[in-house]
Amino acid sequence: MSTMTVITQGNAEKPKLDFYEKMMRRLIEGEAAQAVFVECCNEDLVFTNPEFHVISPDKSLYGLFALETMSRYYRTDGEGWRNITMKTIWSEETETTLYRERNFIASEPFGTFGGFEEGERASDLEVVLRVIEIVTFRDGKVSEIHAVYDSLGFYYDMAGGDWDLVAKAIKNSQHWWAPQLENVKKGLYPIPDPGRVYEG
Repeated sequence: MSTMTVITQGNAEKPKLDFYEKMMRRLIEGEAAQAVFVECCNEDLVFTNPEFHVISPDKSLYGLFALETMSRYYRTDGEGWRNITMKTIWSEETETTLYRERNFIASEPFGTFGGFEEGERASDLEVVLRVIEIVTFRDGKVSEIHAVYDSLGFYYDMAGGDWDLVAKAIKNSQHWWAPQLENVKKGLYPIPDPGRVYEG
């Protein structure tokens, strides 16, 4: 199994960050998304990120469906990396909105991942993906999540700077993303539930 470490920064002085970090930790640990959704999110939750951009006809997912899908993606990451760390780098919050940057740090790749075939990523590889999130709150719960990151840079680092390998992996990734779009159009979850992936 793989290891996921979540380094939290939230505290009494940053209650929205604390709330959001704990919510995401619960999803990563495999807690039922429905329970997390009821406690932490408004029913009309809007979730937009680079993954949902390519699997949803209108570039976002909504409600419990969005949160369950994100939980599955978080856990599927553990099927391609032995070690993953998520860490908040900085955050600011207002009465209604949380702004944060977090790092997704992954090392010791194995298997296939993101269009890369077995052995194409260096065994001693470590990559750092910087994610910027804007999270809005209403009535004490999350109402919108908007996240962006440097997808091309992530591929470039995974390929060790080999542009031919970058292009090959991105082209191969269509076999991962295209069926997910079709599932979402049918009202199905894009990927199967990976179950418990992380140790601990």
